[in-house]
Amino acid sequence: MSDEFVEGFSVYEDMWHDPEGTWTQDHYPADIDEAMGMAGHRWTAVERPVWVDLADPSDDAVDLQLAESMKALVRQDEAGNTKELLSVVSKTYEVAQPILMWEVLEALVKPAPGDTAPPVRYETAGNLRDYKLIWALAKVEREFFVDKLDSPIVPYIAMLNSYDGTTALRALPTGVRIVCKNTWDAAVMGAKSSGYSFRHTVNMGERIEEAKAVITGVVNTVQEFVEMSRELLAMRVTPPQIEGFLERFVPMPVTEAVITDRAAANIREARQAVKHILAGGTGTILPHQSETAYGLVNAATEYLDHVRKAQTWQSRFKRAVLEPDGSKAKVVEFAREAARV
Repeated sequence: MSDEFVEGFSVYEDMWHDPEGTWTQDHYPADIDEAMGMAGHRWTAVERPVWVDLADPSDDAVDLQLAESMKALVRQDEAGNTKELLSVVSKTYEVAQPILMWEVLEALVKPAPGDTAPPVRYETAGNLRDYKLIWALAKVEREFFVDKLDSPIVPYIAMLNSYDGTTALRALPTGVRIVCKNTWDAAVMGAKSSGYSFRHTVNMGERIEEAKAVITGVVNTVQEFVEMSRELLAMRVTPPQIEGFLERFVPMPVTEAVITDRAAANIREARQAVKHILAGGTGTILPHQSETAYGLVNAATEYLDHVRKAQTWQSRFKRAVLEPDGSKAKVVEFAREAARV
């Protein structure tokens, strides 16, 4: 299966690597028990001792010694059948079982008595990298609109866990719909330090309350983004201001006198590509947005993510999401300044 996906589910929407909808569900799970079954999470990580054979490989003799500082994690199904080796980790490594991950997510998203918080639904979940990584994604049923005619922004809360020591049990707010390892990485990169890691499973009740305080920031973060976007939407730009923005976004080299014809043509082509997006050529910019700072930001971002040349879709994804350069950070600044000229 593509991009390290093993099994899992996605509600209503096919995963990009599963166009035939093999793992697509036609309803939201009613509770975490059903969600775990749909996700393939009804298993446990069992600890086993690690023995090392110290005998000379050229001999037929066996000299086993217990590696006291290490332990093996083995996946075991509901019937108690051993499935496969997950990893060998330090003896002190604390294992958080799949059921614990789901219980924590349920506790995070479950509204308190009398709470008017929006309902949450389990959107996707699954296993990656031969069951070494697992995730669950909850969709906050509250839509944010920058523009009433535009698509809504929907926030998610993700739970991530590993059985190879690469990550602790972690909760994080994200705008990424996780369905594979690439989108897992994108969610982690996007969240940066805004998530919460459960490095120890003791006093879990207290830790969940701490995590709730962090995760509730997801709505506030989205609201801040919406407010910024609405500010940009209200800022009108004229054709000369658009040209000024493009000259800063795709600048000619300082030493323009020695620029090659090919390089100059590439710059003009890039600027024209942004103009094409801004004019609604790709269907993402609405007509009334094309003469706003908001339109400039969206057109430039779409160019960086989807139009700028890349050797493969993987390298495009890596450049656009996993390792973005500084261009995006400057786009909002350029758009604001262009509107004020």
